[in-house]
Amino acid sequence: MNSRRRQRILECARDIYLEQGLKALSMRKIAAQVGLSPMALYRHFKDRKDLVFQLVEEGFRIFGSYLHQALEGRTPQVRLHRTGEAYLRFALEQSRYYQMIFMSPEQLGCESIPLEIQNKAYATFQFLVDRVQESMRAGILKMGEPMEVTLVLWAQSHGLVSLFLLGHFGERNDKNFQKIYRTSIQRILDGLER
Repeated sequence: MNSRRRQRILECARDIYLEQGLKALSMRKIAAQVGLSPMALYRHFKDRKDLVFQLVEEGFRIFGSYLHQALEGRTPQVRLHRTGEAYLRFALEQSRYYQMIFMSPEQLGCESIPLEIQNKAYATFQFLVDRVQESMRAGILKMGEPMEVTLVLWAQSHGLVSLFLLGHFGERNDKNFQKIYRTSIQRILDGLER
């Protein structure tokens, strides 16, 4: 399957799922919306569950590509800052994938997520831990347990983004939210800095 068609199928499936729920997600409906026969989809996806898992995997792939741009920063402090900005950009620019990757297995219609997808999820979290750890070693952040500090930063980031995407900040205004997000994260970093 060419990559453009695959992307269209995944995006169509993602949008149907997020707008209408898992029960509305059918291979027949997706095929009709992308202009293919249902059998054509089954050549590339075993079933609906396989398609959902590939959606989540694609979301983590895209998320990882945003995060890895932070490595272009020249210092640990810049890389840490860029990681927070990459998280924010991904959440705003890819908000539908953001919603998909942070759903529970039950919301995705399964009992558990396959190990290979769990590993991709863990890799994005480990990326955050690594940025915190290198900032501690460089003397930018107070020494502590990197995993615990990362959880604090992630909980703040994820909590703010989730509230925003669910409409709890009123009408969507990305510029205002970016200011709130950056101020909030900086307050936490101020408390963690040496």
